[in-house]
Amino acid sequence: MKTAFKSIAGLVVLLLLFSCSEESGGSNEKVQLLFQPEQGRETISTMDIHSETKMLGMSIPLDMNVEYSMIPTEVSDTAVLVQFTYNRIYMKMQNPMTGAVEYDSEKPGEAKGIGADKMVEIYSGIIGESFTVKFDRYGNVMEMKDESSEMGQVMGAFSNATDIKQYIQNVVPVFPEEAVGRGDSWTRKIVTDDESGLSVETKYTVKRVDENEVVLELEGKVYPSAQDSVNVMIEVSGQLDGELNVDRKSGWTRHGLIVQDLQMKVTQGLKSVNGTASNRIEINTK
Repeated sequence: MKTAFKSIAGLVVLLLLFSCSEESGGSNEKVQLLFQPEQGRETISTMDIHSETKMLGMSIPLDMNVEYSMIPTEVSDTAVLVQFTYNRIYMKMQNPMTGAVEYDSEKPGEAKGIGADKMVEIYSGIIGESFTVKFDRYGNVMEMKDESSEMGQVMGAFSNATDIKQYIQNVVPVFPEEAVGRGDSWTRKIVTDDESGLSVETKYTVKRVDENEVVLELEGKVYPSAQDSVNVMIEVSGQLDGELNVDRKSGWTRHGLIVQDLQMKVTQGLKSVNGTASNRIEINTK
């Protein structure tokens, strides 16, 4: 069952990374939302994650903080190339079966707990490394360059199910092709893992249009999926809601808060157990 808990933790983090949306008001104007950051200008973003998984009468809390820099190296009317570099990763998980696991990339020699050596091995090869993502003007990921196997595991110390492309896709919101105003909505469904069928459908609604930012409300559904990991079948479904404050000029998310409630079923051999996961994700960009 240790393997099951490890896989759950990794899958929870993957789901956490999928969607990154104040009182109604502001202008009634319609605005064209585009991803058009300033070429060469570095942006620093942090993601704070708090998750609690409950299963078999036990609770597994997970806290994680990721800081990364993003530099647009080429900006045109049709595409944007952004260089991503991971600056810092911190995580702590309290497993009632194996004890606490803690890692800080700024203090790798102080990592502790069962599995800490694996985290040091994976993350040490990621911090300071860069890769490039090509977006279209609406924020859709078109291509990734120089993606290494280590980079692909950046949010998956416990599971190989992580899709780094989907992680990056949620750092940059996906916008509609038409202009939108207060009350307008659009929906996007993205398959995060072709093998398991894991997908999330998110509805974005414009809550407020201000001079410098647009506030988007999020509500979505995590569609049932099954992931076979080391002879452990993990089925996940659930819902999410939240809010994103998006910079009108660049398209970057200035601040985001997302809450997910997930239901899980883990099957190993002839035994199955049910569980839940509550996730809170906060994003700040400057």
